[in-house]
Amino acid sequence: MFLEKEVAGKNFFGGETIGLFDMVVRTMIPYCGVRAWEFMGIDMIPEEKFPELNRWMKKLDELEVVRKCIPPREEHIEHSKRNAEIIKSAYKRQTYYSLES
Repeated sequence: MFLEKEVAGKNFFGGETIGLFDMVVRTMIPYCGVRAWEFMGIDMIPEEKFPELNRWMKKLDELEVVRKCIPPREEHIEHSKRNAEIIKSAYKRQTYYSLES
């Protein structure tokens, strides 16, 4: 909600010009679990709840410099799915030892 309020009515967090904060936040959103949740069918930033933040993300995604920093959505979700399977598989293979052994 903080970011939603801060970007309301502005093209970028600093106003009309893209800044470092815009780049850092926009490139970090996919890596902060948003796409990991998305592959499970959960929208962490629903447009109806965060219209300004979604507008801001779409505006940034139009910029080539930003697109170069963020992997394509589908590719990133597939990567997240593969990682989840690796983690599940490793967890299933774990052998538990009791402290008494």
